[in-house]
Order: sequence, then C-alpha cells, then structure tokens
Amino acid sequence: MQKLGGVQEIIKMHLDPVMKNFSLEECDICSEMFRYLVTPSGTKIAHKISDLASYAGIEKGKMAPVVLKLGSKSILREIPPPLGLNENRYEIYHDILGRAILDWQARFKTYKEWLSKRPWGYGRVLSSGNILELKGSTVSFGRWWPNGLTEFDRNKYLSRMHMFITFVKEENAFYAVDLRSKNGTTINAKCLCYGEEKKLQEGDIIVLAGTTPFQLWCINYLQKERFKVEKEFPFNQKDKGHIKEPHGWAVLVNGTTRIYDYIESDLCYLSKLPTGDIRISEKMQFEPFLILRRISKELAEFEFCDKKHALKFSSKTENKDFPIEFTMKYGESKFLNGTFAFKYRNVHFQIVPL
Repeated sequence: MQKLGGVQEIIKMHLDPVMKNFSLEECDICSEMFRYLVTPSGTKIAHKISDLASYAGIEKGKMAPVVLKLGSKSILREIPPPLGLNENRYEIYHDILGRAILDWQARFKTYKEWLSKRPWGYGRVLSSGNILELKGSTVSFGRWWPNGLTEFDRNKYLSRMHMFITFVKEENAFYAVDLRSKNGTTINAKCLCYGEEKKLQEGDIIVLAGTTPFQLWCINYLQKERFKVEKEFPFNQKDKGHIKEPHGWAVLVNGTTRIYDYIESDLCYLSKLPTGDIRISEKMQFEPFLILRRISKELAEFEFCDKKHALKFSSKTENKDFPIEFTMKYGESKFLNGTFAFKYRNVHFQIVPL
C-alpha cells in the first residue's frame, strides 16, 4: 500500500478515472453537489436529490442523472429515508472518499479558472513576427486600448478606438467590427465598412490603418486528460508552410487565397497565375499586370500595365463611413497607400508597406 502512495493516493486513483469520463457540464454539477455532500473537513453528509438540486441551484432533472451515474461508479450510495419520509438520500460511498473529493474540487476550480482566462486565438503580426494573444469575449484595438505590442500601441495611424473582435462562445465563432476608424480596416484585402459585423475564419489576414497586418489563428486544445490540457500552437510548426519570417519592405496579401508574400526588390512585377496566386518577379518573366517601384523608404508607386482588364481599388478616407472605389486603366500610375484594397480579375489583394 505504501508503494502506491498510501490510502489517499489509492482513493484518488479510483476517483480521478471516474471523473475523467464526465463531461464538463457534469463536472460542474458534481463540483456544486460535492459542496453539500462533503464538509471542508472531509466529513460526509446525506441529502435527497431534490435538496441537492435546491442547494446547488441546479434543475432536479439535470442533477438526478449525475447522482445515479456517481452511484453506479461507487462514488455515491443510496440510503433509506428517515422514518416518516419517502425519498431516499445519497451520500459519498465511504468517509475515506471525503479528502479525495475535496482535492478533486480544488483542482477542478483551478481548471475552470484557467478555462476562463485561456486565449482562444492568436494574431501573428506579419511585419515583426510578434504574437498577440486573443482572450476574453472582446479584444480591442486602438491607441486607447494598449495590448502590449508596439505595432498596435504606438502606431500613430491607428484610431484611438479602431476595431474590436468579439468571440461568441456559443457559436465558437468570432466577429470583427470597425469603430469608424480614420484609416480603415481590411480583412483579406476587402474594406470593412463602419457598422458591418464580419465573421472571421482561421487564417484571415487583417490590416489596420494600412500599416499593421496580422493573421488570425485559433488554438486547438487537445484534451487528453482532465486538468491536463495541451494546446496546438500553429506558429511553432514551420513545416506547415504558412509561417514566413518577416523581411523586405512590404507584404503582398492575397485576400482570395489568404496567402502572403514579402516584397524585397525595389522594382518588381506582379503577375496573376491561373490558380489565383500572384507571382512576384524581379524580372519581367511573365506577363505582368502591375509594376511596383520603391522610390524611397517612405514612398512607392505602382503602374497598371494590362490593356485588356481594369484594376479596381478601394480606400477608406477620413470622415467617410464607406470606402471609395477607384478604377485604373492601362498606363496609369499612382503612389502606393497601404490602405488600398485592390481587385484584379476577381482576385483581391493588398500591398502593405512595412
């Protein structure tokens, strides 16, 4: 017995495997129920199911199946009612289970606190590679809402209240809302209008004020054991192919494929492939539709060079709730602005200076 850790460890070895087979909702019910079946000193108390449900504030219809399930696993046992009463009572199977149950309750409480605080996603900033944890029901972006990353907190182009992302636990979904920001928000190279609620997906690329691009990822928690939960963190698995180290002077965001590439050369050519991808070349090897020139550290221009099709782009301007759309024709050129969201032959893309 001593080799197994003593009596309490043996009892724990019996209790823990039983509780691992309970759902999170059932564990919640057990945690509340045990408060009235075991005193803080570990002494057992017997109660009717109706009384337990009333004390714990849980419907009797939800409480009863859990009590019976615990009874079938020799955690609780049914005892006859006192004289004059007709409803049986339930108590823990043996006094020796008391301390093991108290220990389980403490660990479950810690686990629940961790569940409420754990991040549900991450944003990887494409300009620096820094990681922003997304946690809680609402994640806010703007100069008034510091979140610990310089890219957001000290960015003069961001509005004081720029955008927020809300996580709806019941739907396991998250939504983005622009807060009438001065320089706008784009999601997958499409402008997010003021007041519009956009449902997000894993892998979406969000650009704030044309200067701060980041890619959104969810965390998949792999629950192998109760209270021992591992998380699959996508950014430390570079073999997956979607992680690229920041480099160059700009990033090309393909909103259609949700793939990004870094631009290094001061003169490059953009070509559309049949797959919908956009190829960046330093030489005119393919038939380009856009020529990109970097004039200085702060200035770049682009020239449209397709005679058959038009290039459309939209931009959020100050004091405008909705983006304004422009059309470029062959031979026209403009200075690059990171807020421009382009559309060329059904491919949405954006070029964001870093």
